[in-house]
Amino acid sequence: MKNSNNRLRATPILLLTCLVWGLAFVFQIKSSESIPPLIFNGLRFTVGALSMIPVAFLFEKQKKPVSVEAPEMHGATHSVKAILRYGFISGTFLCIASGLQQYGCTFTQSAGLSGFLCGIYPLLTPLASFVAFRRKPSAGVFFGLFLAIGGLSLLTLFGLSSSGNTGTGTDWMWLGIPLLIGAAFFFAMQMVSVDYAVERVNCLWFSFAQFAVCAVLSLLLGLAFEYNGITIAGKQAITAFTWRGVFEGIDGILYCGICSVGIGYTLQTVGQKMTDANYAAVIFNAEAVFAAIGGVLFGTDHINVIGYVGCALILSGIVLSEMLPVRSGADRPAP
Repeated sequence: MKNSNNRLRATPILLLTCLVWGLAFVFQIKSSESIPPLIFNGLRFTVGALSMIPVAFLFEKQKKPVSVEAPEMHGATHSVKAILRYGFISGTFLCIASGLQQYGCTFTQSAGLSGFLCGIYPLLTPLASFVAFRRKPSAGVFFGLFLAIGGLSLLTLFGLSSSGNTGTGTDWMWLGIPLLIGAAFFFAMQMVSVDYAVERVNCLWFSFAQFAVCAVLSLLLGLAFEYNGITIAGKQAITAFTWRGVFEGIDGILYCGICSVGIGYTLQTVGQKMTDANYAAVIFNAEAVFAAIGGVLFGTDHINVIGYVGCALILSGIVLSEMLPVRSGADRPAP
């Protein structure tokens, strides 16, 4: 059962996740100049999956061994079948979401704008959670989410400006915006699927499974449709795959693979094991703050006074959702 004490433990873990993910937007945009989006995702999730193997085995020494048959479902199981089943579902959502996100980053070329548009997924997560599990958000989550979304809007609509990025963003901004909104929807679905899985399977091996599924699907789709690049209306919209391009974007692959995927998504899984998707959704509004800060630090965006007010509202929403009591009926239904 998830209570307020677990929330206190989950909050710093989820905030660290936001930091790692927020800074990743800068690397994703930089890498988009030399690597096609889906192939980039395939490579970074491959790195992320491989980085999970030694970690999983390290913690496995203190756990019971992995079994092929599924034991009782009231606790986390090491069943290979269950891990693969939940990993495939979550990994598929992750593949779609991260693919749309990377295309959106490629077309907009703005870390702050990308962070904002993908940042609406916390608003969608409680709705998806209610539809899937009939789990109503608590009063704290509701008001915290209201403040956080308001702050997110101030930050990105009025408090954030681009520094004049060059590249595909000037030609394809109109296409990137709906793609990022679509990514937000599938990230919400991925959050709900993780929320369901973390109490039923081992967190680390589940993370490995969803990363591996996402990597394989992304590489297959990327090699099928992006290998020679993509042209829209006679203009080169997506660069062709080359090994030289991979070398030029290796820093983005390593950061997004080891930090954003291996560390970030694993922290998400661990953090959501301690709390529910509705509360995690409020915390994840902070991702847009770190994306905007990353854009400022790397010279792609600027934050004005209104933007800082928005950041303060987001943090206030996080604190409010943590201080108000948890709804007693928010526990998961039995499988």
